[in-house]
Amino acid sequence: MPAYIAYDKITGTITKAGVALDPSAQINTDTDSFILSDHDVVGYKINVDTKEIVPCEVIPSLIDILEIAHKPDAELNIEISKISSDVDSWRLKNYSALRQKLYPSIINKIDAEVKISSDDPEVKEKGLKELDLYNKKCLNIKTRFPKEAK
Repeated sequence: MPAYIAYDKITGTITKAGVALDPSAQINTDTDSFILSDHDVVGYKINVDTKEIVPCEVIPSLIDILEIAHKPDAELNIEISKISSDVDSWRLKNYSALRQKLYPSIINKIDAEVKISSDDPEVKEKGLKELDLYNKKCLNIKTRFPKEAK
């Protein structure tokens, strides 16, 4: 399955990234378009004229936080508190960027799925373990950075 990045046709703002056999079926084609790419999307947008991935202006403090997002919550929250008096609201507002920074590469998932389709039982088993690990990592990140308040 190809990796894609969906973006707003007017602003170039990235609206979604994922994998799908038919990316156009995953987006609102009235407002969005897509390119085939597995490029990191945090801090980027799409130049709507050239269809190139270009850096966008992101709040500098968000970039700083993203660079340390892998650290334990206690350390992360101390840094967030330096730019926001409401750490929980800041984390909810920026959950998507935090998740994108920490998610494992989609290539790992694709590789595991290919192994699962193998006729070799050892390769298939390895693929199942890799996919399980990939999914657990993603679920842990979703739990750590929820979309909505608990």
